[in-house]
Amino acid sequence: MSNPLDSIGAPHGATAPARDIVPVSAPATDEALATPARSFLVLTSGTVSVTTLEGNDRTFDVEAGLHISCAITHVLAATTADILAYVK
Repeated sequence: MSNPLDSIGAPHGATAPARDIVPVSAPATDEALATPARSFLVLTSGTVSVTTLEGNDRTFDVEAGLHISCAITHVLAATTADILAYVK
């Protein structure tokens, strides 16, 4: 069985290289990303606070499976383990 995260960010039917996905486990406090992420996919429902590329802090109440397009530079806090994965 393949990992459903393998196809994130890839053209339909293609598999993205694993280096494009950076899993983040909570609680993460001010965890800087090596490069800004374009978006994130929620793996577990909960709340996540992030800093956007523009320098704004945002908090999202999220549900599992939700994909949010928002350029992110830092994870400030998250309420559940493995809440999201970054797509670069």
